[in-house]
Amino acid sequence: MNTTTRQFFNDAPELLRRFAQTEEDELSSILTLQDLEDFQKDNTQRVRKYPACHTLSLFMKQVASENKSCRCTLISDARDQIAIGREKNSTITGPYCKARKRLSPESIKSLLKKSGKNLDEAIQGKYLWHGRRVLLTDGSTLSMPDTHENQAQFPQPKSQKEVLGFPQLRILVLISLGSGAVIDSAVSPCKGKGTGEQALLRSMQSDLKQGDIVLGDANFENYFVLAGLMGLGVDAVFEKNGARNVDFRTCEEKLGKRDGLFKLIRPSCPEWMTPEDYAQVPEELIVRMVGTKKRIIVTTLTDKEVYPKQDIIDLYVSRWHIELDFRSIKTMMKMDILRCGSPDMVRKEIDVHLLVYNMIRALMCRAAEKKEYRLDRQVLKPHMTHYKIFRYYFCKPPKGSLTLYWM
Repeated sequence: MNTTTRQFFNDAPELLRRFAQTEEDELSSILTLQDLEDFQKDNTQRVRKYPACHTLSLFMKQVASENKSCRCTLISDARDQIAIGREKNSTITGPYCKARKRLSPESIKSLLKKSGKNLDEAIQGKYLWHGRRVLLTDGSTLSMPDTHENQAQFPQPKSQKEVLGFPQLRILVLISLGSGAVIDSAVSPCKGKGTGEQALLRSMQSDLKQGDIVLGDANFENYFVLAGLMGLGVDAVFEKNGARNVDFRTCEEKLGKRDGLFKLIRPSCPEWMTPEDYAQVPEELIVRMVGTKKRIIVTTLTDKEVYPKQDIIDLYVSRWHIELDFRSIKTMMKMDILRCGSPDMVRKEIDVHLLVYNMIRALMCRAAEKKEYRLDRQVLKPHMTHYKIFRYYFCKPPKGSLTLYWM
């Protein structure tokens, strides 16, 4: 057994133990030793002081800590190594920072998507809506250090004075309503062609499966988004865009009070779409619109017998869970202000944050099942319930063996 392999069998189990990942059940194995071994192989070039798996473990520990500096992470790791009887690593930050740069962004993204997929599959059979998976989508913005590299790829907004502002990016996530797992994410600058939330959603269409339902706000209520999802066999539930006028007296078919089918006519070809792709878009769509006191919901779920009006309204109300998820990720995990000085490292930092979030979410699901707590977010009001659970497991590690390895 060579040095790299021996180091892997020390680092990988320790990484999994930090987040109570074992082979006990599906919820405690959303990342396996095989996943980490594949990650190690993708990032192994030669024997180094910081192998890929150990670097990832430190990176995850860093983003999950209250103090996110590299120095504090290495000091904490040295303390942990002494506690378990191993030789402590150096606390000089240079080699560790270089090791983080060597990590492949594609391999980190792959781990993130595997963790989300495995967590979702482990729990989604219990928490489906009308037998179908619901994916929440929404966007937000993040700022980062003011370096030339970051400014070049993620320019600061015009509202900030030149030389006095900070680079800013837009992030879009896909989160499962049932499990709360992050399925995928995409980032872009906040301005420019192809940088909007609709464009980011199109870039993640490969994560959607036939039969899924995408739940989003009014930013996604667009003819081409609806047509694209329907072409994949995916349904949509969006709030009506403010630019669209709706009169229920003119609907194609009335299904009930403030509930009817409407015909949408294909708009002119947008700049981002090629004439060939535009020709493949249907000339008209039949969608259902459901009105409440506060909003109008646009959906492709047109069968009123299978999907009653009140069920669709209740489903849209559960969209607020993604706002709570963003609060947990951005505020509690402090991802609202990133620390890395280059665009590549910024993307890695985001994906590692989301990977840690999925690991904590899996631990929450395990705790809920053991206590027979129904972790069905679609039947719970978007209240403080999940926020409190997240707070407990993120800020107050359970007593016992987990304490040593936590964060």
